[in-house]
Amino acid sequence: AVVRALPVPLPPPARRALLVPVLAAAFAAALLPALRLGAQLRLNRGVEAEEAGDEGRALRQYRAAPRDGLPGLQARLRSAELLLRREGREAAVAARAELWAASDIDPLVGDQAFLLAEAQRRDYGWKAAAEAYTLYAGLNPADPRTYKPLAEVLQSQGRPAEAAEAAKVLVALRPEDPEAWRFYAEQVHTVDPAAARLVFAKAAAVKDLATAKTKSNPQP
Repeated sequence: AVVRALPVPLPPPARRALLVPVLAAAFAAALLPALRLGAQLRLNRGVEAEEAGDEGRALRQYRAAPRDGLPGLQARLRSAELLLRREGREAAVAARAELWAASDIDPLVGDQAFLLAEAQRRDYGWKAAAEAYTLYAGLNPADPRTYKPLAEVLQSQGRPAEAAEAAKVLVALRPEDPEAWRFYAEQVHTVDPAAARLVFAKAAAVKDLATAKTKSNPQP
């Protein structure tokens, strides 16, 4: 006897339409862990290449990482850091593109705002750089690296008083650094040359103190 397979009845069109998002969600749920694992592997390989001194291979690994999730975000940030170690405007533009890709995930994670400010500054985007430095300073007010480039960008915009205020924060964070005091004095000089004399004198005193400490505690 010949056994014939009965046709499998399809659900009505309305039910089929309802099944589409369910199946899509199930597919995404199965695919997402694999993408994140792939991103983590790419990130790990990039870090290994970077530690081995092979920046070109590290950059390729970071850029090949899927962009979703924390590993993808970290890969974008490390890629931007590598690019900003290079000279030239082209590297800054490439770094900015990596950071914009990262901002689609979370614009406030890690050094993202600071790195974006650096990229914008090197591409002569003074206004955007000042905004990014200010954002990073608000998120990380105790990080002293922000205030010198912020002051320089503000000077480039013709905002000397604000530049002096940024430099004032720098010396508050690094009160024993003579270079920080010298930089602060230079910013004050653009606003009030008479007041700057006192700050230059303070910078000289801090330098003398640092020199005396070095002589009394020579490095082995």
